[in-house]
Amino acid sequence: MFGFGNLPEITKNLIIINGVMLLALTVYPDLYGYVSLYYFSNDMFRPWQIVTHMFSHAQIGSMHLFFNMFTLFMFGSVLERVLGPKRFLTLYMLTGFGGAFLHQLVDIIQVYQISGHVWLTPDLIDHLAIPYSDKLELAKIYATPMVGASGAVFGLLTAFAMLFPNAELMLLFPPIPVRAKILISILIISELIFGYMQMGNIAHFAHLGGALFGYLILKSWKRRRIL
Repeated sequence: MFGFGNLPEITKNLIIINGVMLLALTVYPDLYGYVSLYYFSNDMFRPWQIVTHMFSHAQIGSMHLFFNMFTLFMFGSVLERVLGPKRFLTLYMLTGFGGAFLHQLVDIIQVYQISGHVWLTPDLIDHLAIPYSDKLELAKIYATPMVGASGAVFGLLTAFAMLFPNAELMLLFPPIPVRAKILISILIISELIFGYMQMGNIAHFAHLGGALFGYLILKSWKRRRIL
């Protein structure tokens, strides 16, 4: 096992950036409104949030950052050595964008199904002749921002499973080895189920978007014989 100092440069710097952002957001919590990704018609939405949300996590004490950075530490280091730094960074960023894209798209579809509109505002929510529970759902979509590197992380997991499908990964509970293609397929299917059931305050479709883009990028690179 290698230490942090022996990590490839891109992987190491991504972990450092996420850590610095967490400290900055802990000291200046008002920054969340500028770096989190809001629904596209929210007054708080800014184009740079498509990038900054990937490097922002919940407050110190949560497991959000830990799990994402642990996964980046374990899988990013392998992928960077195989793909090279430029291609690895391209994969990381594009899968992060893919997570943001699918998250926004699913929100847009849900908003349209409930309200018949796409451009959502608080005034529109107040004046819609729909059940109160639907208004609460629209208000939640409008006001709840997304943060986290999970879209990019799921993209890396998918890429790893495609490059090393038979690599054995050790589960913690129970401590048994499972092939990468099986374990990561289970994770993706679970996210699809959780997303459909809207379980928890988690952006499941951002995870799926990252996984989808990871799959498409690796398929494209293999088809063009650059892997």
